[in-house]
Amino acid sequence: MSKDIKYWVMPSDPNRSDEEKEFKENNNLTEYNCGRHQKIKIDDIVYLYISAPIQAIRFKTKVVSMVENKLTLKLIKKLKSENLNFKLLQEHGLQGLLRKSREISGQLLEYIKQQEQETLNQILYGPPWAGKTYNLSSIMENFTQNLNIKSGDDTDALYEMLKIEKYTWCQVAAAILYDAAISNINGG
Repeated sequence: MSKDIKYWVMPSDPNRSDEEKEFKENNNLTEYNCGRHQKIKIDDIVYLYISAPIQAIRFKTKVVSMVENKLTLKLIKKLKSENLNFKLLQEHGLQGLLRKSREISGQLLEYIKQQEQETLNQILYGPPWAGKTYNLSSIMENFTQNLNIKSGDDTDALYEMLKIEKYTWCQVAAAILYDAAISNINGG
């Protein structure tokens, strides 16, 4: 029996809580007081909208537990807020102000999902400590979590590497290069 996952957008006041800091300090988890909203279920997807002065969706999360009115949200992805600001959300179907949690669907949900997609070709530039490695690590983490590769036999180096544990992006890149080299040598 498949579970119907619902999608929600919930406001978060940056003057009351720093969600990014909470995710970093709590192993990608944060608690959210959802009031008396009883329709939210475990495994639902919650987009956190950071209110003024940011006024944009910043995080895609998943509900991992519920105790009374408190949700525990696991960070799935940090989103680029310039494409998910309040004005653009209104242009794509958001009605009214975001003062409370609401379920989303239709045009608005499709727009948000479209904006989530990472472009494959990215140039990471900047001075040391600008966050290039951090950004690449998060891209590789999403890549390894979402990738579902299985070859005809279980000896494929990439498959073996991805199925065991989390690896650094350097290790995954090395496995991909190794797999490509072996495939070329074997005429594959």
